[in-house]
Amino acid sequence: MKHENDGVHSRDYTWPHYSWHGHGPFPFALESPHTFDTGITGYTGRIGRVSINQDGMLTIQRGFIWDGASGPAFDDPAMLVASLAHDALCILSSHLGFRFRRAGDGFFRDVL
Repeated sequence: MKHENDGVHSRDYTWPHYSWHGHGPFPFALESPHTFDTGITGYTGRIGRVSINQDGMLTIQRGFIWDGASGPAFDDPAMLVASLAHDALCILSSHLGFRFRRAGDGFFRDVL
């Protein structure tokens, strides 16, 4: 199932093109590259399908999979956008450290 909602935004963030296959621990898959201007500057890194540049641009490549909302939350449009960015930032934090992880958590709250 593909979600085709050009123009739908969570706050100021463009809706990603994704597919939902509804099974396994990661039911969402990104169908096209997606970028976020995180405002988290001064870091660079790339792990798998996720990268961030010095200016805070987070790029997530097609094929990235994520689990959507965690805990007692629903996969509504805002949460899917926020969880996509957050999961990607968490992957990068394994390389960039705890301060980066905290900045990623803050970005997640900003997107919601």
